[in-house]
Amino acid sequence: AFCSHPDRVLVVRFTASRSGSYTGRVELSDAHGATPLAGGSRLTVSGALSNGLRYEAQVQLLCDGGQVAAADGALEFRDADNLTVLLTAGTDYLNRSDHGWRGDAPHARLTAAADSAAAKPYDALKAAHVADYRSLFNRFSLDLGDTAADRQALPTDERLLVYHRNGGGDPDLEELFCQYGRYLLISSSRPGGLPANLQGLWNNSNDPPWRSDY
Repeated sequence: AFCSHPDRVLVVRFTASRSGSYTGRVELSDAHGATPLAGGSRLTVSGALSNGLRYEAQVQLLCDGGQVAAADGALEFRDADNLTVLLTAGTDYLNRSDHGWRGDAPHARLTAAADSAAAKPYDALKAAHVADYRSLFNRFSLDLGDTAADRQALPTDERLLVYHRNGGGDPDLEELFCQYGRYLLISSSRPGGLPANLQGLWNNSNDPPWRSDY
């Protein structure tokens, strides 16, 4: 699973060692109560918040082998060899006060992104994502020294406790936390979008801590 900035989709890939291994159902649940619509190999859910902000999410289900059918607001698949689930989502928010903070409805933009991603092989989607991410992540490296092997062998929770108890002594852990912060920023804020906030882009609550503020 990965979130692709260049293709504007979240990608989840399922593979099996035997053909025809996957039979099941994909559903889309909306935290604001909208009812998903299913057609072909696509699920769509859309609505508007109390402040007028329009939102939409689309799911495309791609099967290698097998069959996909829309049924009762969901997608049912049978006897698939492999599955790829694509999710794209957006709103009509526009970072322009002179436009009332509202732009075009997201439907056309999301449909174009979903169609474009669905037309590409999974390997191409992953390669584009990795190249995009590495173009930022690989611009920086940090070497603060080496951590003793016995400390590196500890589970992370124990390693943190030892770090705090001993007042440091784990430069590889410090390097890791630096890179983890970079990973979070690369994954939650890009040029042209909003700054990273407390829950990033992936907040899962309608009432997040501290209002999901900056």
